[in-house]
Amino acid sequence: MGLRAALREAGVRVREDMALAGFDDVPGVRESASPLTTVALPLTETGEQVIALASRAVGCGALPGTRTERDVVLRGSSGAPPGR
Repeated sequence: MGLRAALREAGVRVREDMALAGFDDVPGVRESASPLTTVALPLTETGEQVIALASRAVGCGALPGTRTERDVVLRGSSGAPPGR
């Protein structure tokens, strides 16, 4: 949100002049005038995976690698400007 404000103060229009994306899909970015495109992480599921991995790793000395599912939520702050 701070970057968006700085861009606005510099006269840069989000979407028309520059695409902007965020991370973690925090609540405030959904309701703004130009809703922010974001990468949404499933925090509950990620926490459950961490607990399961840690539980399995007790006594083995290392945690195995894993990947977490994530979604890109496209909103008004990215993509081609309307009419292009």
